[in-house]
Amino acid sequence: MHEYPELIDCVWLASDRVGQVAVFITAGQGPIPRVVLDRIDFNSDDMEPSVFGLPPVAEVQLLVSVSRPDDFIAMAERGIFVYDWTDAHRGSGLRRAYEMVAVPLNPIAVTALPDELLNFIGDSRFAELEFSASRTIDVDAHFACERERS
Repeated sequence: MHEYPELIDCVWLASDRVGQVAVFITAGQGPIPRVVLDRIDFNSDDMEPSVFGLPPVAEVQLLVSVSRPDDFIAMAERGIFVYDWTDAHRGSGLRRAYEMVAVPLNPIAVTALPDELLNFIGDSRFAELEFSASRTIDVDAHFACERERS
């Protein structure tokens, strides 16, 4: 298993019970499933270029107001739900969950992904939830996870 990427804002991918795809942005703090860390070394593997290399297929509903939503929008335009670890930007009222920040209006199926991205997803499948109905996701409730050491 690779080490948790301390203080690195990285992304990891997962699928849901109906085969939709989401990207999770850690903000350098959010939990990462061990099944993801078993496959990916975030210090050398970078899946973002592969995500951005997908063709745009969807209109997007942006759910947050941030100064630079470009990456959220670009990922969702590729049919991928986007979740962010927004606790990194909160002083209080922590949610301890990833929050949906952008929704593709035409989500793609995991089966539409190229092999390279399928390899990044691997066994990271939320068997009991659908991204389209999940505004927040407590990843620790679904997977054994690693997180930033405080």
